[in-house]
Amino acid sequence: MRSIVIAKYVSALAGLLVFGAGMRTGSEGLRWTGIGIVAVAWFLRFLKEPPQAESAQSDSPAND
Repeated sequence: MRSIVIAKYVSALAGLLVFGAGMRTGSEGLRWTGIGIVAVAWFLRFLKEPPQAESAQSDSPAND
């Protein structure tokens, strides 16, 4: 997987876990922190993937 996709999944999961911990303990700070982390994951979905670099061998002429 690409690094942006991994960052999306990790931040979404971390946000949900922090939010759940805030709900369980009754901590308003943890809940808002979890919401903020999930918001970061949501903003990451708008990032464009960087273009893939062509391999160096495909640009060289074929040796006949």
